[in-house]
Amino acid sequence: MDKRIRSILGSIIVIAVIAGVTGIGTNSFFSDTETSKENTFVAGIIDLSVNGNNPIEEAIVTIEDMKPCRIFYVEKILHIYGNHADLWMHIKNITSSQGVQTEPEIEEESLMGTAANGKWDIENYITYDLKIGWDKNGDGRIADDEYTIIFYPEDHIKFGWIECAWISLGFDLPSSVDIIVNQSFHMQADVTNWAQGDICEFTEEFLATQVNSPSPNNILLRLENKDENFNIVYNDGIWALLSYNPSGSTFDYELVAHCLQSNTSYSLIYYADPYPGDHPGALLGTFTTDATGMIHPTTGSVEINMDLPHTSDANYPSGAKIWLVPSSDYDAVNHKIIGWSPTEYLFEHNLITYDDTDV
Repeated sequence: MDKRIRSILGSIIVIAVIAGVTGIGTNSFFSDTETSKENTFVAGIIDLSVNGNNPIEEAIVTIEDMKPCRIFYVEKILHIYGNHADLWMHIKNITSSQGVQTEPEIEEESLMGTAANGKWDIENYITYDLKIGWDKNGDGRIADDEYTIIFYPEDHIKFGWIECAWISLGFDLPSSVDIIVNQSFHMQADVTNWAQGDICEFTEEFLATQVNSPSPNNILLRLENKDENFNIVYNDGIWALLSYNPSGSTFDYELVAHCLQSNTSYSLIYYADPYPGDHPGALLGTFTTDATGMIHPTTGSVEINMDLPHTSDANYPSGAKIWLVPSSDYDAVNHKIIGWSPTEYLFEHNLITYDDTDV
């Protein structure tokens, strides 16, 4: 190709490139731009009042002249402001003291052999009941079936047994309604002169948390027996209370149980469905009842090396089942039920979760 042809071709290419660039700059399209200004985030609120007080600045339980066989009722009105919330109650810092001593008290404590150190633990001789309710159907009153009973009178739960555990009053409770908390305190009929003038003081806390937020530390779980149709039997005096820490390197707990078989070994277990509960399951502790069928408050700590529920559990991720069963019905090595006597077992009132911080 001679120089003249190459020159012509080069000029054509340059003209084409310039035309292309010029075309890009001169083409136009329809468009529109909208701008939103002053956008904001506003955090929601959860606020709680008790008996119209926010914050609480005075005692809300004051019982004077407590006597055996008398029942004292205390009603509290809770109000959640803002959003629905999970609601918890906490009894802590129970301290008892001798108070005013009378001649009959001094004489009886001398006969009991407690005169030197005194006896005044009245919190362990006061039965405690608890229920919560609100106007669920909007008719302006709270009917009996709108209350949830947490501790029944016939269960004979002692006030001192619930110390330092957060008690669930309910989940996803409504805001802007009055929530009624009814408590009763009943000094046992067999309390005698040693308790005259004794004083029990304690702190009571209420906590409203965002729905589905992590639970507070040291939660109280109720375990109940069931009938032949696997329905929970309430208010018959047969129960266990398990307070446990929902997160930690070990599963730490305290257990108390009432009206079980006397002088019998029981196993506290994590039952992982399906039957026989070894998916993988775990033994949490072993206890022996006394002659009355009682397991007195006992603490325990066990390394289970897993979260509850385990991923192999059929109930994952909802929660774990915790049972109290006669040890004769449980294989502690293979973590499975080897008999089936459900009317002799205590079952969790609700599934639980536990975060093992070591795994």
